Amino acid sequence: MDLQIISSSQNLPYRIEIKSPSQEEQHIHPELELVFILKGSVEYSVDYKKYILNQRDFFFVNSLELHHINSYSSESRILCIHIDLLAFTRFYPGITDYPFQYRDTLNNREHTVYKNIYAQLHTLLYQLVEKPDTFLLLSMSCITNILIELCESCINMQTSELYVKKDEKRTRIINILSYLNENYSETITLDMLSEKFSLSKPYLSKYFKTVMGTGFLDYVNRLRIHKSLDMLCNTEERIIDIALANGFNTQKSYSRVFQKEFGQSPSEYRTKNRSSKKSPDPDLIKPVTRENLIQDFPPGKQVPYTLPDEEIRTVNIGFNLKTAVDWPLKQIWNRTLFLGSASLCLHRKVQNEIRELTAEIPFQYIRFYGIFSDDIFFCRESKDGTYTYFWEEIDELLDFICNLSLKPFFVFGPSCGFFATKRELLGIVPQNYAILASGKKWGLILSDFCSHCIERYGRQEVNSWKFQVWSLPSEGAMRTSETAHDFFRFMKKTYLTIRQILPQVQIGSPALLPDYEEDWLDSFFTYCREEHIQFDFMNVYLYTPTNPLNLNHHYYAPSGLTDADFTDSQNYFNESTLKIIHCMQRNQCTAPLIASEWNINDYPQDYCRDTVFMLSYLLHTHLNAPRQIDEIIYSLMQDYPNELIPSGETFYGGPGFLTSAGLKKPAYTGLWFLNQLGDKEIFRGDSYIITRSGEQYQFIFYNYCYFSRTFLSGDKDLLSSFDRYNIYEKGETLKLNLVLNLESGNYKTEAYLLDRLHGSVYDAWMNMGHPDSISGSVHKYLKSKDGPLLFIETKQVKENLLIEQDVPVHGAVLLLIEKLS
Repeated sequence: MDLQIISSSQNLPYRIEIKSPSQEEQHIHPELELVFILKGSVEYSVDYKKYILNQRDFFFVNSLELHHINSYSSESRILCIHIDLLAFTRFYPGITDYPFQYRDTLNNREHTVYKNIYAQLHTLLYQLVEKPDTFLLLSMSCITNILIELCESCINMQTSELYVKKDEKRTRIINILSYLNENYSETITLDMLSEKFSLSKPYLSKYFKTVMGTGFLDYVNRLRIHKSLDMLCNTEERIIDIALANGFNTQKSYSRVFQKEFGQSPSEYRTKNRSSKKSPDPDLIKPVTRENLIQDFPPGKQVPYTLPDEEIRTVNIGFNLKTAVDWPLKQIWNRTLFLGSASLCLHRKVQNEIRELTAEIPFQYIRFYGIFSDDIFFCRESKDGTYTYFWEEIDELLDFICNLSLKPFFVFGPSCGFFATKRELLGIVPQNYAILASGKKWGLILSDFCSHCIERYGRQEVNSWKFQVWSLPSEGAMRTSETAHDFFRFMKKTYLTIRQILPQVQIGSPALLPDYEEDWLDSFFTYCREEHIQFDFMNVYLYTPTNPLNLNHHYYAPSGLTDADFTDSQNYFNESTLKIIHCMQRNQCTAPLIASEWNINDYPQDYCRDTVFMLSYLLHTHLNAPRQIDEIIYSLMQDYPNELIPSGETFYGGPGFLTSAGLKKPAYTGLWFLNQLGDKEIFRGDSYIITRSGEQYQFIFYNYCYFSRTFLSGDKDLLSSFDRYNIYEKGETLKLNLVLNLESGNYKTEAYLLDRLHGSVYDAWMNMGHPDSISGSVHKYLKSKDGPLLFIETKQVKENLLIEQDVPVHGAVLLLIEKLS
């Protein structure tokens, strides 16, 4: 099945072959190994670190790196090039002194390095098929150009301790491994090996483990085990005879090592992997030929936007809904829409989007800050100290909100020049923040504003609104407050002024941040008790400490964190919430707790926010939140242009669940899914929830996969504008088999599926070639792709309703099941 293109007998410093890889034992060789995946998917293990490679991925293994390959399909094909770097030292003397460092950006289809290497490999294979007479000459040019790319972009000047540079050491380890490979079936001890190679036993033992990454005996046992697999699966020999033929003294020792290596006994492995006597289907296993090469890798074909094949795991879930007990579902996701800056609500485009959103999800409040910002509020102070207010734009804003039957949720901070002593950019959406200069002036204007609202809308209406004091300062989180005293003075003045005018209105605390020291939090609660400040609800900002692009703009996540701290961020939401709850309990605070701002992080740009990942992340966060939290508010409604983000990009990874062009991201669909749940909860499990409302049942199932430890530990080169799915743990498609025991009758099922191919507007944009301009027909097309795929089916049920649905990684499905009359 393998095709030797250039073999070692041709006396060139490289060998080229195309092969269908299968599982092989770990091995080591002196050449640099370059690999290009022509078809299928494979797994490379290098020094016990695994890499998943898909079609048209490029990979390399350094000289003397321990590695092996597993294939996920019998149809997988790879182009493999072994290069003797010693032959190139006359052109680049240092090429053998340092290893090449693999980075996943190497396979970024938009990266210059990938494009250049791809072009050389394409030329290599094209010449093989079309111009075989000149292939040898041209192959040298292609190999040299690939090495130049690697030397310029991937060489690692920080030499690894496990990387052996000296020729003497190269020869020594190669000779040792060759001897073991030839004599593994015989008795081999460390004493024998040290005598043969004239090395002391302690030195040889340490040297072998340093170079190979494993002990001598473990390596020999694993080598023998893998060598025995052919006899085990392809012959009828007894296991005791197989053990003895491969260097083991007893069947017991063979079985023990085998169990350790494969997690099963030799007999179990033989039963599962015994070779079939039937001939393989020629349509399923094609030989590697030049003709098939043309089909798999045609000249001039563009690199398509494709999804990698995923392993499939079956998930069986069943419920007896005839006898199920239910209880009220606490809905924490659909109360408040966070707009951002108040002035945005005066834009007609934003108003239309709010109308559309609130028609689909019945939010009760719209939260915003900056009601007194310079672009919406104007006040003139006369010489006698009286004020003249111009409320027109504020009235227009509040009229719009009230006409939609929404309630304003104000976040009060002195954010206009009228109050300022200085100003800074602050928050996930940049804004001016001013230090309070005059508490008297602030209190008077705030009092007059409340009175104006009562006069215009009525006290009963205004009492149903919400007011929040701006964020509590701390080092690294609120750098603009000079002292705690400055802020507490502002907080007290704000609270007492509103409470005096509107004693029944809900007033929320400043946002507590999880990185506060307990002493600092306790001092806040102590101050509130001493000053008789009793907030109606407490606020917390929960931004997970993930740094997507090594950005410096970081406001609300814990300060002083390194990349190593981010690796535990998966549990950040719950752990941080519980920390605040315990502090409240310690200080006898029983007010409801609201996560008034929540997102994957507080950076203005994070590419993963546009992807399907945010769908499963949102569902996972809401359905696993601590029961003490009363509400989670997604931050923000929409991506808005500002000075901290790239201009002209639609999918720049902004914090909103709508793009700046008004396209719905998968996060929005997650909120819409949650809003379809009934008011009674039946059961909540790992990655799913089932509810009921009257005669209808609702079921959400999602496939959640978090960031890989490589990405969280600091390798941010994995994430780019056109490559956003290489940063997660390896997942698998979940094949859902849902069995519901129901009363007999006819049932209608609606299945809403959202994954990378259905409903992800970013992936649809990538699929159409990621055009720069999103307007006209492009916008109209993408607008048609920003919602889930819908299947409707009517079934007659006698006892059980069976629903089968495949849910890819990051995807989710919503099922609505209703009995027909």
